[in-house]
Amino acid sequence: MITLLGTNRLKAAEEAVRAARTGDRITVVVTTADPAETGRLVQLRAGDFARCLRRVFEPGAWPRLRLVLDERGLLASAVGVPDADDATEYAVRVQHGTIVTRAQGPGAAHGAATFDLTTADVSRTTPDGAAP
Repeated sequence: MITLLGTNRLKAAEEAVRAARTGDRITVVVTTADPAETGRLVQLRAGDFARCLRRVFEPGAWPRLRLVLDERGLLASAVGVPDADDATEYAVRVQHGTIVTRAQGPGAAHGAATFDLTTADVSRTTPDGAAP
């Protein structure tokens, strides 16, 4: 799971962690329109929070979570979100190196985490009427 969250949508990181399946690796990518100021503040707060958690929980009790600050928007661009900013909420599920689902907007992290490829309706069409 890769979830891109703008600084105004960071509360959705919990959705990604809670909805993830056993064994999923979760990457939360933080995006911002102001990496020089807001990005540095996020980095500082995340570091403080991680240090506090390490004092309370053993390493094996942590979820498989990676937090990345995408200052230049490179990860966002790589998954198809070229204009990521503070309001971004976008998620993809990756299986065997291939993106198998994408979700955008509120609830994207939960939607992509719980997407089940085995029961998905692959016969749907895209908005322009073409087959997916």
